[in-house]
Amino acid sequence: MGAVEDYLADLRVRQQEVWPPGIPREVEYPLGERPVTEYVSHWARTVPDRVAYDFYGRRITYAELDELAARFAGWLDAVGVAPGERVGVFLPNCPQLVVAMLGVLRAGAVYVPVNPMFREHELRHELADAGVSVLLSLDALYPLVEKVRPDTAVREVLVTALTDMLPPEPVRPEPGSVRAPSEIASGWARALAHPPAPGRGADLDALAALNYTGGTTGMPKGCEHTQRHMIYTAATAAAAAGIDVTGGRPEVFLIYVPIFWIAGEDFGILVPLFCGSTVVLLTRWDAGAVLEAVTTRRVTTMLGTVDNYVELMEHPDSGAHELSSLRRPRAMSFVRKLTPRLRQRWRELAGPGSVLREASYGMTETHTRTRSPRASRRATTTCSPLRCSAGFRCPARSSWSSTRSPPSRCRWARRGRSWSARRRCSPATTSSRRRPPTRCATAGCTPATSGSSTRTAACTTSAATRR
Repeated sequence: MGAVEDYLADLRVRQQEVWPPGIPREVEYPLGERPVTEYVSHWARTVPDRVAYDFYGRRITYAELDELAARFAGWLDAVGVAPGERVGVFLPNCPQLVVAMLGVLRAGAVYVPVNPMFREHELRHELADAGVSVLLSLDALYPLVEKVRPDTAVREVLVTALTDMLPPEPVRPEPGSVRAPSEIASGWARALAHPPAPGRGADLDALAALNYTGGTTGMPKGCEHTQRHMIYTAATAAAAAGIDVTGGRPEVFLIYVPIFWIAGEDFGILVPLFCGSTVVLLTRWDAGAVLEAVTTRRVTTMLGTVDNYVELMEHPDSGAHELSSLRRPRAMSFVRKLTPRLRQRWRELAGPGSVLREASYGMTETHTRTRSPRASRRATTTCSPLRCSAGFRCPARSSWSSTRSPPSRCRWARRGRSWSARRRCSPATTSSRRRPPTRCATAGCTPATSGSSTRTAACTTSAATRR
């Protein structure tokens, strides 16, 4: 453990040396470490008429959002949902998803967002794996729910339609399918007719959400989150972006990325509600709707793929819209990569105050996790070998060179495992395991010694980093 402690001490020194000015060195919670639902209630009391969500012109204030969440929690109580029980939400982007999430947290239950693009076998797996007993579903998806329901623990299904919270006349272009007629009756109004549930003391460290991975290396896996994880993510993301967390200078977020995925949840729910900001919510990407929203709602923060920004820059009407309010455009390099040339093109369109930056990097649905939820898993383990197809090995701390570029992937990725090569891995004195961790903490690698017949190294990692 001596080498690990030495490395961590050295890492802290290096972090302090390059710490960006203006970024707080300690996590700041303006209201203290309290559940995100209590932050919403705070804004409902202090700025009740401030718009929390704008959904195609349907404006939901903080006061209304807080009451809707309390009423949804009341419905959960009425159908017998107990603390810790799993409640699934099978919806695309819409205010009902946000109301349901907050209501589930208020009830002390576990929020389980379910991807509305799932096929039958994926839906069956997640509902069964998570142990979902109560489900909120979109009307168009209800037939699929009924197909898999016999193989799950679902005992209660509430159906909602997008039109339940759409304005009669939208103020921006909406997908044509959102008003498609349905033979499935919505029960949304009936659910919200229940009396608001009384406030319940929340345990910040109790399981609050199960966010499932995309299933790239197999079936989707549930990642455990607590409300402490949620507010930590919100506080640190806001601080890194320079967002005011006091509510005095509220941001206007434009969100069309899926809020049932973790990145959308962070930027479309947790961060804005933590800061008392406004979210302009779209069900999906639409360049015309985005341009209209940025111009009319004076959007300040937007999250999208690089391809989205390219489409905006190439849109025939882009020059007719005022985009200078967009101070914090954030891009995700999923397919097309963010390049200096693309950043310059965006600057020329939106103005010098709009700097296009990479949004974030996360280990799938786990990136709000700051520690293991089970302390018993925090013991360290060793693993070996760690061999790279590019001929790199993890060096001892004394020989580490920060000038060398590490490999981006290693041969273990062919077995469905990959890890970041941006943190250093301290060699262990002995090797007790013959497989690598799911994620390795390598900060840098140097080429193996010339002529070496074995390009291996044992590595030490904490089991808390393993999925």
